[in-house]
Amino acid sequence: MSVGVGASPGEKQAGNILRWFAARRKALKRFIPSSGAVREIAAVDGLRALAIVLVVWHHLYTRAASRQLSTGPKLLGAIANFGFSGVDLFFVLSGFLLFLPFARSILSGAPFPSTKQFYYRRALRILPLYLFAVATLLIFQGADLLHGGRVVPLLLTVLLLQDTTHASMVLVQQVNIVFWTLAIEWQFYLVLPWLARGIRTFVGHASGRRLSRRFAIALGALIVLGLGTRVVYAIAHYQFGLYPVDAPHGIGIVLAIISGVQGKYIETFALGMGLSVIYIVAVERRQLSRGIAGLYGSGALIAALAGLAACVYWYSWTPKESGHDANSWIFGTLGPWWLVLGAWVVSVCFALLTFAVLMGPWILHWLFSLAPLRYIGIISYSIYVWHLPIVGSIGSTVPYQFPMGYLSLATKVWIVVLIYCSASYVIIERPFLSLRRAAHSQSEVQLAKQATVDKRAVPVPLPASVPVS
Repeated sequence: MSVGVGASPGEKQAGNILRWFAARRKALKRFIPSSGAVREIAAVDGLRALAIVLVVWHHLYTRAASRQLSTGPKLLGAIANFGFSGVDLFFVLSGFLLFLPFARSILSGAPFPSTKQFYYRRALRILPLYLFAVATLLIFQGADLLHGGRVVPLLLTVLLLQDTTHASMVLVQQVNIVFWTLAIEWQFYLVLPWLARGIRTFVGHASGRRLSRRFAIALGALIVLGLGTRVVYAIAHYQFGLYPVDAPHGIGIVLAIISGVQGKYIETFALGMGLSVIYIVAVERRQLSRGIAGLYGSGALIAALAGLAACVYWYSWTPKESGHDANSWIFGTLGPWWLVLGAWVVSVCFALLTFAVLMGPWILHWLFSLAPLRYIGIISYSIYVWHLPIVGSIGSTVPYQFPMGYLSLATKVWIVVLIYCSASYVIIERPFLSLRRAAHSQSEVQLAKQATVDKRAVPVPLPASVPVS
């Protein structure tokens, strides 16, 4: 609103008020979460929120159970105990989002995103908060974790290679057990540009059904590779009683590289990579009508919910094997079938859910694009890093068998988590996002801007009080 020289006092006052609100809004944008992507897909933030809520719920449940608190109906307890599967959803989303610019380049024949800039952006995304959290937690947990015998495990943890040795995983378990997944993410970042180049070489100049087949073969090969390493891992442990990464004659070194302590989850990332190709074809290029996409999405939603229900039953009510309890947090006690297929079957269900949200019924996309879910999703990295120490600190103050203790614990934890992690985002994450945003290569930005999308792919704006920058 412009106010001329001859404006009345009322118009001048109104103009001053509007300018004041505009200035406040501009200042507020510095403190509002934003993913830093070239083009945000609103519903993905909602899916991130679902993933982090599941993970926090799992740790709340296990903490409440350790304090002998009433955790409500058995079914809710089973779902909460299965909440660790939120990690699998995070991996699917990472595969989808990070392969998206490479898939656009492969399908359009445009130059690839810069590998150097890709590494730079991923380092800005994950390292500042991670290194700060590692240093902070080590300081507050005492010097007993830093004696001479822990030098190598600590170095591996700092380098995000903690999943390669038993000793470093034990250290991570004592500092913050969720850090093991960040090593998986980081190592996926390192290999993704080269995987993408290999896929581009294999796909070549194919088109139509031939292109689809070659993409399917390439991503299928990654899935077979990932599941194959899990088979080797399961045989080493269940048939020969070996802790695989400690196996003799150099076998342990090979297993540490290709599988690590809990697998590299390449079979899960590959599902997300496949979703990115489908998204480009179906949504950005509109090669699938909304009616057909909605029909497929509805079917995917039904399959995802049915599959997740079956996985909860599989995990919660299957008789547990004995003899592996000492390493149950690594191998589980459901035997080799769960070790090999469990996480991947869960990931397939989450991939179907992601397909349904992004390409299915509009109401599902709208639901996952709501501002509160987007807010939680965008600060989910801070929540992931800090929630477990918060759960542990608050949980230790709840008396054993305290009536309503579970509800009290959950309420206190979520209040502290949202306040603390919002501050963590603003102070630690946000300053690096502008650098990360500026590091996108020109070809990547151009492809993202030129992508033809329908309304579901355009970022759904948050309300004026919570703008996205």
